[in-house]
Amino acid sequence: MSLTRWADREQAVRAGFTAAPVATMAVAARVYVAVTGAARPGAAPLTVVYGWLFGFWIALPLVSCSSTAGATLAMLGSRVLFRAAAERRFAGR
Repeated sequence: MSLTRWADREQAVRAGFTAAPVATMAVAARVYVAVTGAARPGAAPLTVVYGWLFGFWIALPLVSCSSTAGATLAMLGSRVLFRAAAERRFAGR
């Protein structure tokens, strides 16, 4: 990937944010919730990217709410998916 390609993508995202800020932030929040909800690495770099693209004061509540929602989904998912296995493993304790 070349630097000019990344620069073109940045300009497209910034233009989209200027044209439809609420829709762009909604998509960004959904991506963040998906990354944190799936318990995959990538939330920290995504936080930096959102701060860079949207600015600190816009990214702060966006990342805070999205990370909380994603962590809640991850906890609920693991509780539902792995409950039986955990009960079997720790039945004697």
